[in-house]
Amino acid sequence: MLPVGALLAVDRYRSLGHAYVDGFLVTRQGSVVRRRYMVHSDGIIGWNEHQSFFQRRSGVVTLHATTAAGSQSYEILDVTPQVGLAVADRATPGLLNQFFVTGDRA
Repeated sequence: MLPVGALLAVDRYRSLGHAYVDGFLVTRQGSVVRRRYMVHSDGIIGWNEHQSFFQRRSGVVTLHATTAAGSQSYEILDVTPQVGLAVADRATPGLLNQFFVTGDRA
């Protein structure tokens, strides 16, 4: 079982990805069944961040783009908090400004 689990983990890692292209947030994930989601940035109404015990130890988070339609949220798996914040700010400029303390933004 360990070799099969390791192969699935490598395959899942290889299929992770995200981008912001021409007004659309594009995310990709999965192992046996790969999924790609494209969400127009006008449809994103908020962001949630989740971090499991193992993600905390690895220094990564899962970012959820919250929408009012479709699946209600779309995940960007295993990104560093800085990358997640940059993606969120690029997809929804100004939405997160109220949560920044002056000097915190890079």
